[in-house]
Amino acid sequence: MNMNNIWLNEPNSNEYSEESFRYINTVSSEAKSIFLYMLEIGRMKEKKSHKIENENLNSFFFAVILSGKGTMVYKEHTFHLNAGSCVFIDCLEPHSYQSDKNNPWDMMFIHFAGASSAEYYKLFDSTYVNAVRPDSIEPFKNILEKIADININNEPYTELITSKLITDLLTMLITFRYNEHDSNSKTLSTIKSIKEYIDENFTGEIYLDVLSEKFGINKFNITKEFKRTFGITISKYILFKRLSYSKHLLRFSDKSIEEISEICGFYDTSYFNKQFKASEDITPLKYRKSWTVR
Repeated sequence: MNMNNIWLNEPNSNEYSEESFRYINTVSSEAKSIFLYMLEIGRMKEKKSHKIENENLNSFFFAVILSGKGTMVYKEHTFHLNAGSCVFIDCLEPHSYQSDKNNPWDMMFIHFAGASSAEYYKLFDSTYVNAVRPDSIEPFKNILEKIADININNEPYTELITSKLITDLLTMLITFRYNEHDSNSKTLSTIKSIKEYIDENFTGEIYLDVLSEKFGINKFNITKEFKRTFGITISKYILFKRLSYSKHLLRFSDKSIEEISEICGFYDTSYFNKQFKASEDITPLKYRKSWTVR
């Protein structure tokens, strides 16, 4: 990594080891309107405990603890962090973090923003607490190092590649719990079976009470675990399955809109039209015409 354009801008840089760095980025207007973009990236390998307090920052913060330990306070919750922990927070909220006096941490971090960053955070926040512990932090560390390297060296298409890498990081962060979940977990196995049942029966009526009785799991747990596992609610998953099937029939059959509505499980054509328009910003009839071979 080229260190020529990296610096520490803390007033007491002697509090950090030589491996520590901070790179503050200036982002183009094009990147701000299109991409996820990096505002700041760095590594804090502390020689002694250091406390940081902030709020009302228009960015999101992700960090991985490489070694040592400390605490983070966010939304009035205290999180105890140590090697292997990852944190993801919205910096508009009041927050503070401080490493342990006897075992200060080594932390890699990124501040980022972008049009879709808030939605990524909402998706994460709906599933996890703000501090998590994946099986391995190496993939996260590797992505942060790549982001730092291409920005410091000003590689071609830096902003585009940075956006892609931040997306990779967030995708990995949001999905790690599913990937690391014990494949023999009874709950996970049941939720997968429920999804398979929906895939085979989405055109019919599906009720939580029926699923609960059929699969022996509380309906409230079904709702929670399905969203946690697949990142989407059961009701929305069923709706999307029906809409996808309706698009297939609109394109590749001569069935009427009314017939397709009923076949796909809507039973009410006006409701079908409403849901289709809300999803595709076009009516089923116009969708069919747009795919008609001229």
